[in-house]
Amino acid sequence: MSTSQWHYSRALAEQLRINGVSESKVREIVAQVESHVGSTGEDPVDAFGQPVAYAAQWQPLSPLWWVRRVGVAGVVSVGVFCVVMAVVKGGPWTAAVTIDRSDVVTLATLFVLLAILPWTSELWLSRRRGANLGESHPPSDWPVRIASSAVAILGVTAFAWLSDGSESTILQVTRWHLVVVGLIGMSLMFRAPAHPGDPARPVDAPWAPHRTWRTRLRRLLP
Repeated sequence: MSTSQWHYSRALAEQLRINGVSESKVREIVAQVESHVGSTGEDPVDAFGQPVAYAAQWQPLSPLWWVRRVGVAGVVSVGVFCVVMAVVKGGPWTAAVTIDRSDVVTLATLFVLLAILPWTSELWLSRRRGANLGESHPPSDWPVRIASSAVAILGVTAFAWLSDGSESTILQVTRWHLVVVGLIGMSLMFRAPAHPGDPARPVDAPWAPHRTWRTRLRRLLP
């Protein structure tokens, strides 16, 4: 089964970004691929190999790079948690807000949704697609998504059960401190690279750079 230039370019650009290749280099590499395919008419998979393998020739995926991305997503989840707690707990802005063990379940849920799932199952699915491009019967993503979601739900449920609904105090901090920490943490979502399953990734132009934090912020506003 032949592979279209557009699909190959999109998959290659995604794998290069996942591996940490700079945006200028991503554009250069994809432009070279498109120029070659456009002039020769050759199937890009035959010419360059699968996107995952070809991207690794330029820069392989570093475990440290992956850990850093999970860490950044984790900081964002902490920021969201702080803002949620500041809003939900209520009271004067200078009043102390109590964070107990039951609240940590909320933090664990946010961490799973914003950091663990995007950079584990979605990353694995992206790399599987990038390693099987052009196959006549590519494997479906849904079994993996359903299974990973089920494992995440079971994990959070087990964590909540182990906490036993305890309300023992872990931390006390003023509401305005929570808001400040929360906004700082959430600001990283406008600077961090999009994860493999992020719908904000370029679609019409796979070689285009990620949207800037200003563009992402404007997308959140009505």
